[in-house]
This record gives sequence, structure tokens and C-alpha cells, in this order.
Amino acid sequence: MGIKSRRVLLVVVLGLATTPVSPALATLDARAVADSLAAAAAGTGRVKATYDDATVSGETITISGFKVIRSDANTITIPSVIVTGAAMRTPGGFTATSIAFDGGTAKRGEDIVTWKTAMVEDAVVPSAEEIKSETDFRPFGKLVVSGLTIAESNLAKPVAAEEIRVVMDNDVDGYPTAFAAQITGIQFGVEVLAGRPQEKAIVDALGYESFNVNVNVAGAFDRQSETMTLETFAINTAGVGTVTITARLSGMSPGKIAATRLDAEARSDAKLESLQIRFDNAGVVERALDMHAALIWGSRADAVAQVNAALPLVLHFIGNDAFQAKVATAVQAFLANPQSISLSARPTEPVSLEQILKTNRASLPDLLSADVSTN
Repeated sequence: MGIKSRRVLLVVVLGLATTPVSPALATLDARAVADSLAAAAAGTGRVKATYDDATVSGETITISGFKVIRSDANTITIPSVIVTGAAMRTPGGFTATSIAFDGGTAKRGEDIVTWKTAMVEDAVVPSAEEIKSETDFRPFGKLVVSGLTIAESNLAKPVAAEEIRVVMDNDVDGYPTAFAAQITGIQFGVEVLAGRPQEKAIVDALGYESFNVNVNVAGAFDRQSETMTLETFAINTAGVGTVTITARLSGMSPGKIAATRLDAEARSDAKLESLQIRFDNAGVVERALDMHAALIWGSRADAVAQVNAALPLVLHFIGNDAFQAKVATAVQAFLANPQSISLSARPTEPVSLEQILKTNRASLPDLLSADVSTN
């Protein structure tokens, strides 16, 4: 699923809120709950949300035929949204013990994502006004989505994922303080690349037949400094390696992230304090060197020597001699003993994302105080 689709899904089901919750109404109004959900989904002004019907039975409300449509025709369709333990909020919206949205489909052009089961617990759906004002919130206590299938137009076969699980903590005012997420059991064979012959040829030459990927994310928000710390964003592929990202950004609140603002003002508010991207090798480097050795009719040592000799030319595009020398030294050490290699950025003072985007390639390493290290 694309980034936009995932963010829309979170807004549809969860919304944003930190205000106190009013007592539950004596009689649940199914239409009021359904209308609140639709209003929250459309709160950013970029989508339209509709539903076919809403009924109530005890503490359970069933909203049938729920649909979210973006202006670009991307859609999310959920046959039934089951809301349990709903309580209307004074400023608008509602809270719920749980919201289930099984059997959903998200379409973006020819790309389609489906899931078998999905549920959030301890959920808050806010008013449209709260969404527009980018209210900080903890949208849920736990989210679990299982049985995902991702069919993209540039892949010959769908990719499956067993489960997405997200847990969030909050302070006494409802402000999110920490989050953790896992995406487990992403599995696919090399045949998914049948329509992309160049990529498939490389994967075949490396000797891979299938891949098993797991993702782990953990982080925290600091309310006083409006800072987000990404403690880990790790993508582990068995037999290949693990890419791990850690970062600290100021000017990043949960409300801004959920509102998906990507304009110049938002990029200027968000400032990078530190960043590290690390790769831990689990076999792909050796496979790549052996593949290259076979092409040149030589040994792995011959392949390493040829790569090292080509580094000055390959790295010339950076345009920063001092940083190019750092990268070359680190890569040579890594190839001699391929365990791990890291790229870090620790600017002397926080740098806005807008400034990073506007800085030319040659000056960027100096602006970010970038460094490269290995093993």
C-alpha cells in the first residue's frame, strides 16, 4: 500500500483528538456515529466519505458500505465497520472500545491492497474541526491488521503480509508518548519480478528464489519540545541484511504527521537534529561480489579490487572531495570485512527539511556534518 493510502486509512478509522471524553449517551445514535466517522474521514478536505446504512444493537453499531474517495479516484472500501462501546464527545466525534473493519480494499490506480481482519482498540474519532486544526492525539491503544495482500501493477504476482500490529502509549491528557509497530511475514518469490526483467536478472544472478521481510518500528514524542525520536525503523530481509534508521526531529507533532502536511511551511517547521542509516550485511554482499567475480572470470578478491578502483569515479557525482574520501575509505573497509556500514548526520544545529531539500548536493554533507563509518 502506498504512503498516502495508509495515512488515509488511519484518518478514516481513527482520527485525531486529545480533548476529554463525555459520558456515553443513554441511547446510541447509529447515524450520529456513522456521520462522525464520515466527517472525520473527510476532515482534511482531500477526500469524500460515504456509507450506505447504520444500525445499532445493544452496544454495537454496524456501519455498512463505508467508502472513502479521493479526488484522484483512489478509494478505500470497507463492507462493514463494527463500532463497539461508542460514546459521543462534547466537541464532536466519539470514542469507542473497539472498531473493526474487516475485509477492506484500498485502490490506488491499478494497485490494490486487501486485508482479511482489522481492529483498533481504545479508539478516538474526532470532529472535522479538530482534524483541520491538527490536534495532537493518541488515535488508539492498539491496531492489528492481518491477512494483507498487496497487488501492484508493476509486479507479476501479489505480495502477502501476515500482520501489522501497532501499540501506542499516551499521557494523562491523551497526548501520544510512545509507539511501536511490527509488520511480520512479508513473503514473495522472485517470480513477482517477471514483468521487470532487469531487476529479475540481477536477483536471479544473486541466487535468491524468495524473500521473507519483517519490519520493526519504535519511537516516542516529547510534548514540551515538540520532538519526535525514531528509536528504530528496521527492515530485515532474511539472507540479505537489515537496514536500520534512527532519527530525531523537532517541530514534529502527532497532529502534523496525521494531517499529512507536506507543504513548504510544514517542511520548514520540521527540523532534523540527527539521523543514522545503518546496513548490517547478512549475505547479500558476498553474493554480489561472487556475481561480479563470475562476470570478470576472477575471484572474490579480484571483484573487491575492481570495485575499489572504480570508487573515485562512482563517487564523483557527490561533488564534495572531503566527503567522497570518507565514503571511499569506509566502503573499502566494509568490502574487506562486510559486516556493517553506517551513514550519519549530526548537524551543529537543527536543520529544516525545507533547507535540506534546497541545498545542493555538494554542500549537503557539510550542512549535515555527515559521516560514514563501518563495522
